[in-house]
Amino acid sequence: MSKQVANDTLKMLYLSSQLDTLHASIGQLLKLSEDDDIELFLSLPKKSTRQKELFLRKLISNLPSELLTKSLSDILLEKSYDPFTRQPLEDLLHTLQKEAERILSIPVEVAVKFTPSDLIIMANLLSSQLGKQVVLDLTVNEQLIGGAIIMHASHRYDFSLKTKLGSLRSTWHAAVDKT
Repeated sequence: MSKQVANDTLKMLYLSSQLDTLHASIGQLLKLSEDDDIELFLSLPKKSTRQKELFLRKLISNLPSELLTKSLSDILLEKSYDPFTRQPLEDLLHTLQKEAERILSIPVEVAVKFTPSDLIIMANLLSSQLGKQVVLDLTVNEQLIGGAIIMHASHRYDFSLKTKLGSLRSTWHAAVDKT
């Protein structure tokens, strides 16, 4: 169960900043899960399920990762397992952490700010090409004029308009010099 929830959560990532925030949120929650006062509150028989859910929602609403907050909120709504004990939460968080470490962050330099849907398409395309999930470490560089530069391993794939125009200029100069 926790592996499926982890994979469903991680599939929504497409930027390295989201992955970084997720890692920070997981660490924050793991630290909170060690707090005996929280476990004591959740185990109190006098507290209703509703009170416990509201308490957990308040805890997770303060997480920096909106994605993790949404996933954990969905789990609370589904009531698919007992969220009021430490072990299921820790299992999920450790699984998320382990699976998130397998994600590849690819530096991508673009000329203009892309829409989230375009970034998702780009991340999915790179993921399918590389055979593993990819998030984009995105930088906007207006000097590229258009296109993108993608770095992977020791390779640089330059699809920028600036480079293409530079090649055309070199070709033109070479042609002019021959005449």
